[in-house]
Amino acid sequence: MYRFILVLLLLAACDSYAQEKRQLKTGQPFPYMETFFVGGDKGGLRTIESYKGKYLLLDLFGSNCVECFQNMPKLDSFQVKYGKELNILLIGKADYRLGELCRKFRERFNLKLDIAEDSVLFAGIQYYFLPTYIWIGPDGLIKAVTEPDRVTVRNIETFISGKPLPFGELRLAQPFVKSKDFLTEGNGGSDSNYLYRSILSRWNPSLPYLSHTKMEFEPGSRTFHAFGNTMEELFRLAFFGTHFWKYGDSLNGVVWPHPILSDSIKPETDDRYCFSASYRTSVPPDLSIMLKSTLAQYFGYKGKVIRQSMPYYSVKIDPSYVDAIKTKGLKTSRKRTHASLNYTNVSLNEVIAILDYYNSSRIPLINESGLDDKIDVSINAILTVEEDFIKALGEIGIIVEKKNKMMEVLLLYKE
Repeated sequence: MYRFILVLLLLAACDSYAQEKRQLKTGQPFPYMETFFVGGDKGGLRTIESYKGKYLLLDLFGSNCVECFQNMPKLDSFQVKYGKELNILLIGKADYRLGELCRKFRERFNLKLDIAEDSVLFAGIQYYFLPTYIWIGPDGLIKAVTEPDRVTVRNIETFISGKPLPFGELRLAQPFVKSKDFLTEGNGGSDSNYLYRSILSRWNPSLPYLSHTKMEFEPGSRTFHAFGNTMEELFRLAFFGTHFWKYGDSLNGVVWPHPILSDSIKPETDDRYCFSASYRTSVPPDLSIMLKSTLAQYFGYKGKVIRQSMPYYSVKIDPSYVDAIKTKGLKTSRKRTHASLNYTNVSLNEVIAILDYYNSSRIPLINESGLDDKIDVSINAILTVEEDFIKALGEIGIIVEKKNKMMEVLLLYKE
C-alpha cells in the first residue's frame, strides 16, 4: 500500500511539472536543473550547472528530426574548434529509437559531443520546434533561443567573444488568423515589422511556417501568406509557383531547384522572411507579379528562366541483381530509421523518394531503370549521409550515378 501511494505521488509530481511549461527567457537561467546522463567514454551524470563557467550551446533534438542528426557532425567540428571557450551539449527527447540512433551516429562520425537523453525536460519546458538551440553564457543565463539557421561560425564567434547576439529577445507565440491581413490589428505581431508592402517581413520562430504548392489566394478569402521562407524559396515561388518540389513532382528533373546568380556572389543573409498579400478589389491581382516586384525591390535581383546543362542522379538496377531484388511476394512493409531502411514489396520509386527525402544537395533524382516490378530493399547505413546511402544501395544492385542533362534554370541578375 505504501509503495502504491508513493508511485501515485511521484506521478502527480511529474504531471504537475509537465503542466508548468516553464518559459525559455533571455536573461534567466535554463529552467531545468535536474540530473541527466551523458553517454560516451567520458560521459556520466551531469546537470546544466556542470557547464557553468564556459559558454554553452544547448541543442534540444528528437529522433524524428532529420536536420537534428544532419547537424551533429557540424556541431562536433565546432566543439573541436572552439572547445576552450565553448561547450556544446545535445539533449534528445527520449523514446525507443533515440539511444540506438545516437550510438550509430557517434560511431559513424566519431563524435566527441556530450549527448544525453531525457523525457521530463521536454514535458516541463515550452519549446516550439526541434532542434531548438539555447545559447547560455558562462554566468548560466540564457542569451538567446534560436532555430538551426543561426548556428554559424560568425554567430558562435560573436557568442564566445562576449558580445551581444543579434537575435533579439525570445518572442513568445503570437495569435495569427489566416483570413486577416498579416501585421494589422495585432494579427501576427506589430505593424512596425514591415520591410516592404505587400508585405515583406522578417520571420521569427513564434510565427508558423506556411508553404504553398500553388500561387493563389487562400480559399474563401482575399489573403495570401508565405511564412518562414528563405530568399531562394521565395524566388522559386515567384517563378515556378511552388516553394519546393519532391521526387515524383512534374518539375523534378525538368527545373533545377536552386536559383543561380549571374554575379556568383551569394547574398550574405541567413534570414527567413514572410511574404503576405491581400486585395480589396473585385478582381484578384497577379500574385507572381506582386512577389517578383517585391523581391526585386528588396533584394535587388530580377530573374529569368534559361536552359542549361545541370547535374542529376540517374537511378538504375544492375541487370545481374534484378532477380535478387524483385520482391518475394511478402506483405508490403515499410520500416525506416535515420540509420536503416527495410522495405518489402514496394516500387523502386518509393525507395528513390526516401533517398530524395535525405538528399541534402537537392540534386534531382530520375528513375531510369525501366523496372516496373515491386522490390525488397534492406540496408543498414546512415541515411543522412548521401554517400553512405548511395553506397549501401549500390551493394544490393540499385546504382545511383551523377549525370548531366538540360534543365530550366532560374538566373538571378542585377540590371
